[in-house]
Amino acid sequence: MATPTNVHYTRATAGPIAGGRSVFGASAAAQASAGAALAIAKAMAAAATGAMLVSGGIAHSVPLSAAAQAVAAATAALTTSGAGTYLATQAAALLPGRWVELTGMGGFNWALIASPNGSGSSVLDFANHGMDDEPALRLSAYLGAHPGVASIIDYDEVANSWSVGSLPFGGTDPHGWASSAANPTTGHQYIYQKSTSQYWRRLSGASTFAQIATDSALSNEETNALAWDMARNGLISLTDAAGVRFWSNSAGTGSWAGLGNPGVAGPYHTAAAYLEATQELFLADGTSASTRYWLLNQAGSFAGPFTAPLDVACAGSNGNLSCAERSTQRHFVINPRNNEIQTFNPSTRLWRPITPSNGQIPLNRPAGATVGFVISIKRHGVVLIVQGRGNGAAPNAYLFKPTRAPILPSVITMAAGGSIDVAPYCENYNASTTLLSLPPGTPGTVTISGSILSSSVAQTLTNLYLQETPV
Repeated sequence: MATPTNVHYTRATAGPIAGGRSVFGASAAAQASAGAALAIAKAMAAAATGAMLVSGGIAHSVPLSAAAQAVAAATAALTTSGAGTYLATQAAALLPGRWVELTGMGGFNWALIASPNGSGSSVLDFANHGMDDEPALRLSAYLGAHPGVASIIDYDEVANSWSVGSLPFGGTDPHGWASSAANPTTGHQYIYQKSTSQYWRRLSGASTFAQIATDSALSNEETNALAWDMARNGLISLTDAAGVRFWSNSAGTGSWAGLGNPGVAGPYHTAAAYLEATQELFLADGTSASTRYWLLNQAGSFAGPFTAPLDVACAGSNGNLSCAERSTQRHFVINPRNNEIQTFNPSTRLWRPITPSNGQIPLNRPAGATVGFVISIKRHGVVLIVQGRGNGAAPNAYLFKPTRAPILPSVITMAAGGSIDVAPYCENYNASTTLLSLPPGTPGTVTISGSILSSSVAQTLTNLYLQETPV
């Protein structure tokens, strides 16, 4: 029999204790200071095998003690993998299928998302997804206010602090939309400047952007959806006028080529994502057909159009937040107005509605208020969701931990001899291909047959999970 696709997850502790208090329960300023100290320690960790002692103008290598080397190694691990950061600790404490609000990040305020030109608007107005520069442990989002100008904001995971980054152009581009992407391997980030049809790249950990090749097929195209194609090793751009364009990740500035147009109507709010499970591109039409999408494989063949159960276009009055969720290899879409979550399984071509075990994520975007963005953070197995609360207000941030396994309510009350069908909590449950089972330690008064969970006594089950095995 095949190995179960999910395992039991245990809740981690809240964080290291300092002076009787959790470090990660400290104020945002304190956490930012601690993060800065960790960043400084990163340089020390690089010399984990020895220190330099200067004597008489001559530098001598002095081996560090085993304890010092262990500390340096642990510091190096934190600053290269994110282990032990505020974000990592919050993610580790989450059970699959649950969310938590993040309240301890430095610099996460109205000033972060206010339009740089002082218009009073939020740069979250026209946004969709962000970027993960994993090698540098940096999260970023290319955003745009309406009215107002574009902005890029960055989160330093080690310092646990947000800040406004630098863009290479001025105030002519008020919309970020889905015009950004990151190379998951290198961490390099790419954005599109709509007023000039120019593309820009920022190297991993760098602060400035440099221009790559201009696409001659475009002429001030209003909106481009960007995605990084890991199999083709290059940048994908989706527009209504030029269809799918591909930038080769070659020496110098690279070059652009066409991959065809499946019939994008647009003209605004297209979205694109790379699906690792099948090495396909998810291509969402814009405002003219906001639930329509296609799939493009590596052979260059389009499939579709298909109709999604919710809007898959980005931004706009009906736009939703979306990204390729890399931990479960699903396409993740969330509606910030009614909190609906749907995930798309590229292997089965089926959608799954998600209700977190601890209830819906309370985005509840009011009419006319700001939108937000999402970022898949594979190293921590979570999705970060940032939501605006209206002009002048600080945004909210949530972590959600996706899972392929069934997501049951956190509390299930059962009568003696009672039963419930758990199929609705599974991802596309099929009795002929899926075996559901209870993990060790489950009370013997609880049984499961097919998708029917039964109890021989009256009881309340808390944090029950199921194992799912292909048959």
